[in-house]
Amino acid sequence: MTTERIIFVYNAEQGLFNGLSDYTHRVFSPSSYECSLCALTYGTIGMRSAWKQYVRKLDTPSVFLHRDEFRRHYAKQLGQSFPNGVQFPVIFALENKQLHVLASAQELKLCKTLEDLKDLLTERLL
Repeated sequence: MTTERIIFVYNAEQGLFNGLSDYTHRVFSPSSYECSLCALTYGTIGMRSAWKQYVRKLDTPSVFLHRDEFRRHYAKQLGQSFPNGVQFPVIFALENKQLHVLASAQELKLCKTLEDLKDLLTERLL
């Protein structure tokens, strides 16, 4: 089955205030920050360049969403196939209008470095 899109969903809400709050939490209290995907892929001044390059080289288009954006967009688009009870952050593959988990919140939490995350995704996308 061909993956049409990779969907990265952060454990964060959209919006300026939420973004500032997440940023300060990630920088000043990283051990209690609840989005391992953000912690791995973002530095103090934005998305890490090594991550941008990795995603750009994937054969599959990617989209990055906050959990509220994901729920709004994909709940409407996919209807019944929307994955209830999913924990965030999470990485999905969209195949034939069905979402499949590429990396769960628990698996993302086990990634201690950006290289760990890239290795996990590369393995899952083969």
